[in-house]
Amino acid sequence: MSSQASCPAFEDRFQTGASDRWHVANYAFDHPHFDTDWSKENVTFGNGVELRLNPREGVGNRFHGGSIRTQSRSGFGSFEVEAKPAAGPGVVSGFFAYSGPYYGTAHNEIDIEFLGNDPTRLHVATHCNGKETSELVPLGFDASKAFHRYRFDWRANKVQWYVDGRPVVRFEGEQNVPKPPVYIFANLWAASPEISAWAGRTHARTRCTTRIKRLKYMPHQI
Repeated sequence: MSSQASCPAFEDRFQTGASDRWHVANYAFDHPHFDTDWSKENVTFGNGVELRLNPREGVGNRFHGGSIRTQSRSGFGSFEVEAKPAAGPGVVSGFFAYSGPYYGTAHNEIDIEFLGNDPTRLHVATHCNGKETSELVPLGFDASKAFHRYRFDWRANKVQWYVDGRPVVRFEGEQNVPKPPVYIFANLWAASPEISAWAGRTHARTRCTTRIKRLKYMPHQI
């Protein structure tokens, strides 16, 4: 594990509110794929965490979303979320490991994403120095209807995803496996029309919520 990664193992159920482990985003976000600014008012801790999406007033992005990330960076390990993602066209719920130019690194990312226009599938992806490899995985259920466990195990030579403990897809090879360190994120956002072919087109009055019961990280030493 990279010496730059300092996040210890944790399992957070957010029973009594936010800990100092988490940073809550609260700023205007300028990204061509997002029709969303981040608001701390759209994140609620206590007996889990809720991330909300709602319309916003004024010029620019049409929505406020919710986003949290760890304060410290992680290395290779097991990353798990127990969640009930939002449904709706253009709505994306994400749980992922990320670092990029804003943090002074190459773009390295591992994704668990739910596209609200079809929550019966799971979108998994890696980004290695900006190069994306992705796959849509049929779940056999509607993820927005109930809580399920989603996990990826990240090692130096592979990334393996699991749903309720069942292995579903694996990426291998240097070109498909990002390098540490990364931050751990969870968010809910509205996609811009530019990527409507992927996520759908968000209705102007969309309001929805992603609910997370538990977030867990267990480092691997190799």
